[in-house]
Amino acid sequence: MKKSFWLAVLIGISCVWPVWSHAQGIQAGDQFISVYAGAGGATNDTHLGLDFRDDTGYPLGQTKDFGWGDESVAFGAQYLYTVSPYWAFGVEYNANLFDGAAEELNAWGGSGQHMKAEADQDMDVHNLMAAGRFTLNPQGTFRFYIPFGAGIAFSKATVKNSFWEQNGGAYTSVSDSRSESSRSFTYYTGLGVEHRLAGQWLWGLEGRYQSFSFDYDKFLSGAGRENLHYVTVFLKRGYVF
Repeated sequence: MKKSFWLAVLIGISCVWPVWSHAQGIQAGDQFISVYAGAGGATNDTHLGLDFRDDTGYPLGQTKDFGWGDESVAFGAQYLYTVSPYWAFGVEYNANLFDGAAEELNAWGGSGQHMKAEADQDMDVHNLMAAGRFTLNPQGTFRFYIPFGAGIAFSKATVKNSFWEQNGGAYTSVSDSRSESSRSFTYYTGLGVEHRLAGQWLWGLEGRYQSFSFDYDKFLSGAGRENLHYVTVFLKRGYVF
């Protein structure tokens, strides 16, 4: 579902790109409104000592590296005001909706007993941020710039646990799901390129590195906060006035 949404947005943006263009430089007082969509991916794991057990309490094992998200749909909107040809500042909203990252463990007991546990974690991150950019060549045909921002991340993690147990010919399974929310400081930086089209429209491509933290005490007492990092790449469509 998330992948279909991302693909539809990208096709929609690309279909409205004009095929003609000419270069116009950035001037102090220019205002930019942009929307963007793309994909992201987690660049680290959590380091939680999760204790996996079956539904009777039998230990299946522990893991220290627990994935918090797989690939994501990324999207957002931004407003910037240019204070000089090189510098612009404003506000933005951006979000990443991560697919689940699964962790699987197995254990074997006496009399042919086989047990398996799987934890699947989804993470949705919505960010409200102060944003800015430094344009390296404001009068260029293709302009390269460094985007940056800082603000508040509103994140929600959903952990889905599944347990399977097979003893001889008997097979049983049980599953549960739990969601928790957390807030934290977030920031990003990156690199982008954009091109001014005929009229006031522009398009661009941007890559970012972003970080936030999640309070895993809500799932596991004593776990504390984990710093989580991800990268995104997206297409941008903008208007200058």
